[in-house]
Amino acid sequence: MKNNVVYIVLMLFTLTGFVGCDDNTDANIVLVEIKSEIVTTASNCVEIQGIYDYSGKVQGFYLLLSRDADMLVKSGYEVDFTENSFNVTISGLESATTYYYYYKIDNAIGTMKTEIKTFETNNSK
Repeated sequence: MKNNVVYIVLMLFTLTGFVGCDDNTDANIVLVEIKSEIVTTASNCVEIQGIYDYSGKVQGFYLLLSRDADMLVKSGYEVDFTENSFNVTISGLESATTYYYYYKIDNAIGTMKTEIKTFETNNSK
């Protein structure tokens, strides 16, 4: 019985070596990079325009928005995008309020999330 266990363990080590388990699978993933953004705010809306870089095909582009830094309660907005640029306008925001946002971008490899950024709407006075 003990020999069978040793044999099975040796076979598992051998098989994982031949299958090619890669210790660094993230090195092969090409991420979408936000190159630049222009954020234009008013008292109750924001428009964000930008340029992104990605060698593959983006399948979905979303902005997630919250008034809380922890982003536990958030709203999602679909972003208009072309081959390398994007644009989103969000209205109905509260004036003189700090908002937190990040992008969620879908591509053939999976879903990527960007870092959290902020903007502040203008005072309505």
